[in-house]
Amino acid sequence: MRNILLIEDNKDLSKEIKKYIENFEYKVFIAESLEEAKNKLSGDFNIALLDINLPDGQGIEIMGLLKEKGIKTIVTTVKNDEEFIVRSL
Repeated sequence: MRNILLIEDNKDLSKEIKKYIENFEYKVFIAESLEEAKNKLSGDFNIALLDINLPDGQGIEIMGLLKEKGIKTIVTTVKNDEEFIVRSL
């Protein structure tokens, strides 16, 4: 089974995303903060869905760790700042 790490602090949104993605035979693990996400990185994940605005910092802070582990990352955010988007890439 393929594993996804969903890093999102909005519980209602996380629940809906998880429910939807699991229809496609993925197992979804939810982390609601940067700290919780870091603790889960010992798992075997194929993809991370990363919210940028988290209660204990900016999601961009964990992108280096995700890259080191070879976890492909999709960034989700409501930010519309071109400089931020370029930095995220």
